Amino acid sequence: MTDPSLSITELKKKLIIVEEYDPPKIFPLTYITAQELREYSNISLNLNGLPSDLLRVKEVKSFIPQDLICTKEGFYVFRPTSMQYPSLFECIQDLAKNYSYSNIFSSISWQEFEKYLVELLESIGYQAFRSFRFSANNRKYEIDCVALKNNHILFIDGKKWKNSTISPLKLKNALQNQFERVKVLSSIPMILSNLLSKFHLKIKRTYRNKNQNSNVNSYKLLNLYPIILVSNKISEVIINNEGVILDYSLLDDFIKNFDEYRQMLHPISISI
Repeated sequence: MTDPSLSITELKKKLIIVEEYDPPKIFPLTYITAQELREYSNISLNLNGLPSDLLRVKEVKSFIPQDLICTKEGFYVFRPTSMQYPSLFECIQDLAKNYSYSNIFSSISWQEFEKYLVELLESIGYQAFRSFRFSANNRKYEIDCVALKNNHILFIDGKKWKNSTISPLKLKNALQNQFERVKVLSSIPMILSNLLSKFHLKIKRTYRNKNQNSNVNSYKLLNLYPIILVSNKISEVIINNEGVILDYSLLDDFIKNFDEYRQMLHPISISI
């Protein structure tokens, strides 16, 4: 029995249940009531005779990069829960239930992020690959991720800026550069052919742009979408005539509901 004269604060100081894991040790600890924990986790608790009205439990306040590791076998492990995942995609999808995408993605490399992006796209029916490089007009270009579904091709370029805030001008310039990359590759048959071969598509002997005056009835129409993905938090998906800008937290919804979003988009359309 507890002393009824004790205050809630004093009771909290007396009751300590801490789950240890090593490394790392994360503080601070946060108090919650047993009833709140039951409602949140939907499980029965064995309090081993301790008063049932209060518990002290460890709560991870923020995602810590060192908690997510990749084993030699290629599995991803989240150390605080000892959960093991066969793929980075499954790992991130599960962690996103409790942590923000921006925190999770800050802990992985760009190569791993591109791998996750490809797996996300493939999980909903896209063909996708990482890092398309090409040269044109004495310049070198690279696009982080390219994905095809039906006649829609997404050209996604990721930006991981250190500053917590970014200016509208910086966003605008990033999208303009991505639009230029896509415009250039779509206008040069050899480069476009190289890209499409990765999706087992071929362009016809005579390459035609949709805007040219020609009979394109026998050609396949493709819509190309320049997309900029930023690590900084932005309030909503930004759409203009050159493409799309969105942040990590909006990515999952955008990809899964692309058919709805594309009604508002202005793709570069070509026929092959």
